[in-house]
Order: sequence, then C-alpha cells, then structure tokens
Amino acid sequence: MARQDILWKGLLEDIFEDFLSFLYPVVWTILDKDKGFKFLDKELEQVFSSTEDPLYPQQVDKLIQVYTLEGTEEWILVHIEVQDQYSLIFSERMYMYQYRIFDKYRKKITAFAIFTEAVTKDRSNTYHTDFMGTSLSYVFNTYKIALQDDAELLTSKNVFALVVLTAKRSLSVKKIKDIEERDKHLLQIKIELAKLLLYRDVKKERIRLLINFLRHYIHFENPETSVIFEKELAGLTNKNTTMGLEEQLLDLAEKKGIAKGIEKGIEKGIEEGIEKGRVEEKAEFTKNLINLTDLSVSKIASLVGVTEDFVKNLRDTLKSK
Repeated sequence: MARQDILWKGLLEDIFEDFLSFLYPVVWTILDKDKGFKFLDKELEQVFSSTEDPLYPQQVDKLIQVYTLEGTEEWILVHIEVQDQYSLIFSERMYMYQYRIFDKYRKKITAFAIFTEAVTKDRSNTYHTDFMGTSLSYVFNTYKIALQDDAELLTSKNVFALVVLTAKRSLSVKKIKDIEERDKHLLQIKIELAKLLLYRDVKKERIRLLINFLRHYIHFENPETSVIFEKELAGLTNKNTTMGLEEQLLDLAEKKGIAKGIEKGIEKGIEEGIEKGRVEEKAEFTKNLINLTDLSVSKIASLVGVTEDFVKNLRDTLKSK
C-alpha cells in the first residue's frame, strides 16, 4: 500500500490534466488550463494536522489550485482510497475536508474520491445528517475502478484510462494463492499493458511516466519474473536494456555516492559507496529501498550498511506519515 500511495501521488502531479479531463470531460469549459495548476500539500497538512485524530486521512490526498475561465481561483480536492477495506466513516471524512478547508481558507472545492479496492460494491457519494428539522447533505464525485468497463477504457483516447486499466487488472489476481501462478498471470497483464502504452500516440516523456507506474504498481513476488518483464519491455522498445527498479535505485545510489548496486554480486560496490556516504544519504537510500522494493529489513540493512533497528525505525516513521 505504501508503494501504491507514492505512485498515485506522483502520477497525479505528472498527468493531472489528463486525470481531470478523464473524470470530468467538460472541465475545460470551466477551467483555464493555460494558467496551470498548483499543488497545495502544505495547506492540506494544515487542515489535518493531528495524526491522533481517528478521522485523520491516511490515504492519498491532493489539493490543487486552479483558475476558472472567468479568472476566479478555486480548489480541487482529489482523494484516492487505496485501502482493501472500505472505511465506514469515509463519507464523513470527505465532508470534514470540505468544511475544514472552507472554514480555514474560504475556498470552494470540488472533490473526487477514487476507490481502488477489489470489491465491486458501489460506494456512497453522500454524507447526510438530520436532526430535529435541521439536515445537511454533502455530495462528492466518486469513481470505482473495479466497476469500469475494459472495452471503454481500451478505446478511450485519454491516457489516464490506461492508468485505470492498470489498477483494475492488478485486482484480477487477488484470489490466486499460488505465487508462481500469480506472477505468471501478472506478467501477461504487464506485457499487454506495456504494449498498449507504447503504441499510443503520446509524447515519449508521458509514456515513460506511465511505463514506470505500470512497472511498480503491478509487482511480482519472484524477482526473476521482474527480470523477464524487463527483457520483454526491452524488446518492445527496441533497446538492449531498460531501466528497471534496481537500475533506478543504483543510479540514485551512485549519484549520492553511497553504492554501486543493490543486489546480486554488488556487495563490493555497496561497501565502496557507503564509505563515501553520510548518514543522511544512507537514510535517503534506505527510504527508497523501503518504498520501492519488497526486500526484508535484514537485506536492506546489509545493502546500505546500517543496523536493522535503523531500518525498522525509518520504516515505522514512513508508515506513520
């Protein structure tokens, strides 16, 4: 879930324009996209500042400043529910966003809630309360990935449709218990989706972003399956190699001066790099290994050259955010 949180957050910023026009097709008759978008993470943190609050949001949340064609500034709240189990207080939490933001900033917002859970049961888009003649109803936009039609997603010209398709296809293996069978099924899915992405008539940079989302959103239990996928992807892109997860982390580690690899015959490079590193650089490298891999605490500790307690404490800190 932590990995998916990071991927959704990054992707929303990278292709927010596509996301918005996909969920709200007439948006450009209302908003002025030429004025761009501003992500208001600090403002959102100020609205929900206490992690002790049982209603404090633990999902993926983005607050974005936009401008209408009339020149007025408005805000958009995007909430992605990545939990496997639906929260009974979800609608109440969505309402809390609205009134806290309005109370603090006096800004109108439109809210979108995206559900990535596997169950097909539809979710409420309304918070309602009624007592002694006083009632209130708050209605927000919802989008349930498990209920979307594959054919419509495949024929859509909006690249965000393939993001939705990626998330939906990842749900298809929930009931497969055998790891080998599960990885085999996921490998077929990832190759199919990679082909769809690569054959789209979109800018290369956008394709790269979407391929990376696919690469890390659908993950394998067996590292060898990841190697097979990277080889298949290399063939599709007519390249001898592609920058997979390990290569990306290696690139980051080398720039930080703390490693020359992360696995399979790279212990010597790790040791050499760590000697040149600093504590904060080790922490940064450790964060990436925690967020982007399924390596054990002991393996991460041995690769980075820190204690297992160091890795555990950092992991607990990341989970609490």
